[in-house]
Amino acid sequence: MFKLSKTLLAVGLVAGGIAMSGAASAECVTAGKVGTIWSYNSGYSYIGIAPESAYGAGYVVYYYVPASYSAHATLLAAAASDEYVYVSGDASSCPTSGVIRYGGTATFVFHSDFQ
Repeated sequence: MFKLSKTLLAVGLVAGGIAMSGAASAECVTAGKVGTIWSYNSGYSYIGIAPESAYGAGYVVYYYVPASYSAHATLLAAAASDEYVYVSGDASSCPTSGVIRYGGTATFVFHSDFQ
C-alpha cells in the first residue's frame, strides 16, 4: 500500500510539473529508462530514453540536454542506477516512427526510483 501511495504521489507531481512547464505549448513526454548517452566536449549531451511502453519495440526517444541544465546530472545519475525518468521536450509532438526519435530540448526532468 505504501509503495502504491508513493507511486501515485510521483505521478501527480510529474503531471503537475509537466502542466506547469508548458501549459501553452505542445511537447513530447517520455517515461522510461536512460538507454543511451551521447556526450560531447562542447557542453551538451543527447540522452536516449527507452520508453517503458516500448521495451523490446526497438526505438529510443532522444533529447538534447545542455550540460548547464540542472537535470543533466540527474539524467546521468538515473542512467547509472538504472532508474526511471520522465522527460519533457520542446518538440511539437513525439514522433511515431523510426528507430531514433527526437523529442527536442529537455525542458523538464523527473527522476524516480519507483518502479
